[in-house]
Amino acid sequence: MGVPGDRFGLSVSLAGDDMLQRIAIGAPGVSFNGDGSGLAAIYERNGKGWHRFGDDLLGDGVDDKFGYYVTMTPNADRILIGAPNKKLDNVHVGQVRVFDVNSDGFKSAGEMHGLVTENFGTSVSISYNGMFAFVGASNHNLVRVYAGKN
Repeated sequence: MGVPGDRFGLSVSLAGDDMLQRIAIGAPGVSFNGDGSGLAAIYERNGKGWHRFGDDLLGDGVDDKFGYYVTMTPNADRILIGAPNKKLDNVHVGQVRVFDVNSDGFKSAGEMHGLVTENFGTSVSISYNGMFAFVGASNHNLVRVYAGKN
């Protein structure tokens, strides 16, 4: 990264075991898809040092702040990424995107949106088995719980 304002490392999540480790790093200030669209980068360590894993995951539009918060399951096979300024129909609602991770890369596993002005996605956490997502909406002082498929 290295560009002032990228905010690379604002959020960091490490997961894995002795054989394979992954780290997700959020950079909500990156501007590839408009100012402050954001990104999340994944790195992998497999005994030969750390290297970038797959392509960066990018925010969709101006000021989404995608990558504001990142979290992974302990085995590093599912990642949640918050974008608290995501807009739908020009209204800030916030978003969390879910990706399954395997040796081939990333596969979208869904997304969740908040309500108007919630700041949905300012914090995210995922259960051990990836079945439950917990998403903070800081402007409304609440945490939503989502149950999904494993």
